[in-house]
Amino acid sequence: MPADVLNNNSTISKEEEADRSEKLRAAKNGGEDGKNKESAEEEGAGSRWRELKNKMNLKKRAAEAAKKKITEKAGNPSVESTAAALRTAWWSCLADFGFSIYAIDVIVFLGAVLGKEMICPLGHEWEPVRAMAKIDAKKAEEMGEKIALFEKFAFWFLNIIWGCIILAALGLLVMIADFAIAPWYDKVWRIVGGLTGLSWGAVKALYDLVSSAF
Repeated sequence: MPADVLNNNSTISKEEEADRSEKLRAAKNGGEDGKNKESAEEEGAGSRWRELKNKMNLKKRAAEAAKKKITEKAGNPSVESTAAALRTAWWSCLADFGFSIYAIDVIVFLGAVLGKEMICPLGHEWEPVRAMAKIDAKKAEEMGEKIALFEKFAFWFLNIIWGCIILAALGLLVMIADFAIAPWYDKVWRIVGGLTGLSWGAVKALYDLVSSAF
């Protein structure tokens, strides 16, 4: 009987040890799985943070590069010199009734050929815009474009007016030259014809005025 009891106790002890071993392995595996899960979550969060940080750095570099480009453009000697020339030409237009528009034409033509990086565009030549370009490029661009609307209107208006004046003056010169080289009898005929046409026009206008009155 004591031998059977010992055998039973030994069997129970082995079963308990097997259960404890299995529980320990399960606990160990569960702990390792938890650690692996936590480390995976930490790694995922770290990768997302690094990706966000890289995007922020890229945006910051792009903004700094754009600002640097605008600042270099604002400080470009050719842009600054053409800006000063545009300001002088616009002020001169007030003194010579817009004849200096042809100096502005030359600068606008150069700007179309060489680009804004070399030649100051219309509306961007004034001192407030030049100063703003060194601080805030976007605001300077918006300010310059608003001023450019008025300048472009004045640009085309003065070009049309002075174009008509120059064409009329050239036509008058051609008429004078043609009259100068004409023979004397042709000159007399033209003078008589001109006076006759002028007189007839005056008489007709007077007749129309009297007829409308009565």
